[in-house]
Amino acid sequence: MIDNTDSKKITNIIDKLNDWGLNGEAVTKNGTLLICKVPHVAPEAWLHLIYEGLSDCELKEVEKKLGKKLPDDLYLFLKEANGMNIFSDSIGIYGNRISYAREGEESFQPYDLADMTR
Repeated sequence: MIDNTDSKKITNIIDKLNDWGLNGEAVTKNGTLLICKVPHVAPEAWLHLIYEGLSDCELKEVEKKLGKKLPDDLYLFLKEANGMNIFSDSIGIYGNRISYAREGEESFQPYDLADMTR
């Protein structure tokens, strides 16, 4: 069962990642939060990428693509953040990828949950 404390735990994790924002933060047009520029890795590299959360309608579409209901914890997480890649992609939580663009702001997308099941 999902409760409000679970949502606060997710928000706390995002707040802790925001502590790294001293080296810059940006928000893309698609709502991706970019935290801590790391130009020594690549000119447009960021330490943390947190993707904008999904609506209930979008989450239902994810469940339809997967052919099964998401666990409550994952459903709640994806409402808060549609996945994330943190510590220069050392840790990744998959979400719902909408675009496969290779350049520009649209390239900031999570790895797709549906690809895991193929």
